[in-house]
Amino acid sequence: MKKILEIKNLSVEYFLENRNILALQNINIDLFENEIIGIIGESASGKSTLAHAIVSLLDKSAKITNGKILFENENLLSKKEKELQKIRGKKISIIFQDPFSSLNPTMKIGKQILEAIDLNPSKERVFSLLKDVGIQDEKLRYSQYPHQISGGMRQRVMIAIAIASNPKIIIADEPTTSLDTTYQLQIIDLLKNINKKYKSSIIFISHNLAMVSSVASKLYIMYKGEIIEETIANDLLEKTKHPYTKLLLNSLIEMQTQKK
Repeated sequence: MKKILEIKNLSVEYFLENRNILALQNINIDLFENEIIGIIGESASGKSTLAHAIVSLLDKSAKITNGKILFENENLLSKKEKELQKIRGKKISIIFQDPFSSLNPTMKIGKQILEAIDLNPSKERVFSLLKDVGIQDEKLRYSQYPHQISGGMRQRVMIAIAIASNPKIIIADEPTTSLDTTYQLQIIDLLKNINKKYKSSIIFISHNLAMVSSVASKLYIMYKGEIIEETIANDLLEKTKHPYTKLLLNSLIEMQTQKK
């Protein structure tokens, strides 16, 4: 497989309350074509900072102090904003945590998807995208506003926007956090189908170890801004080394036992 994204020794600092806070430290990640990888960690572990760094959407208080982000062997950190605009949303897209705040409440759903299509935008293409993300009555949904549909359907709209230009990479940043269990499982299945149909590589970011390991082939465990363990998903139970990862696994096993 061909490597499509390589993050090398990436470090990010935030300047807050007159002091520097290290958010990411020497992050190294490889992503190959048509691969799904998982980034797992608790809140404030640096997961979203990593996602935003890849697409150059970091907060103004943040600064990349070291490293490279190589996309198709070109360093994104050396590119100007006009160059990044040709990549962001087109070749690398992102699905944010909260679809309601990410969608424009004053714009109809169809128009928002239409604007995300890079080549030959049309209503027919929007209808096709809505079908691909599992939304029925696509002609009705085209003319509705975000507040008129459910949270699960809004997330599907966000995924339709993310795949509208057939990107090389999709970053799914906690895409199931605001959804109930049923919708979460549906979104997981949808991401798997998108990966198969569109051949997009996916970076799935979540705090939910079980959920990520069910869809990703390779896992990166984050803790306090560092990647403390990298493992093949199938080897997670047998070859886990770091104490923090073992704690995550133990808590998962305890939850499953309690459910029984």
